[in-house]
Amino acid sequence: MSVLGVWGTVLVAVWGGPAAAPPADPAAALAAALPGADAEEVRAGLREAARSAGAPERVVARRILAEVEADRAQGAAEAAARPRGGSAGDRRLVPARRVGDAYYTPASTGGVDHGHVGLYTAVDQITESVVGQRVHTIPYHGRWVRPGAVLFEIRASDSQRGAASGWALSRVGRDAYSLNFATNRLTGHTGAKNCSKLIWSAYRVTGGMDLDANGGAGVYPRDVRDAAQSTTYRVIGR
Repeated sequence: MSVLGVWGTVLVAVWGGPAAAPPADPAAALAAALPGADAEEVRAGLREAARSAGAPERVVARRILAEVEADRAQGAAEAAARPRGGSAGDRRLVPARRVGDAYYTPASTGGVDHGHVGLYTAVDQITESVVGQRVHTIPYHGRWVRPGAVLFEIRASDSQRGAASGWALSRVGRDAYSLNFATNRLTGHTGAKNCSKLIWSAYRVTGGMDLDANGGAGVYPRDVRDAAQSTTYRVIGR
């Protein structure tokens, strides 16, 4: 049996070696990898992922856990490559070039660099989803970011960018936060969501775009930043 480390302090046994037995409840194993996530939401997402893939839940859960670990490994590698000395949130965000742009900042919980993204619904304001709050809008200068934060554009028409921004604004004050990144592609566009799901849904619902770098069951902040349609144009704090 191999061991997969996710979310800093949680260790999840990954079945898959020739002598390893699969867990009795794959959904419970997946939920254990996502501390604080709603267990029923994770379970429903896993069922939908297995149905879509035409594969057993234990097989799909293993794939999802591998995606979680890959994102954590990417975060660790990026953190190691950043210049040292900047504390969390010691740079102010800057205005965007156009409505519909987005920003990414390194962000950590429990020692795990998972990142955070927000959408510019005006060149001087951002709409985002953060832990403990409903989707909200604040002026750009109300957000502090870490060195290595970037602004990036989504390559889409002005009408598509405007539509995506309008959709995100329609969720302000309505959608709570969800800690489930692992299967957030498969949950509803409305309702609880995390930062990357907000931007992904905004462009998916209004323009059919898929801002997901790897197409797995989860859309993570770096997936949106690194999507084929995303182009970075400014780096903050380097």
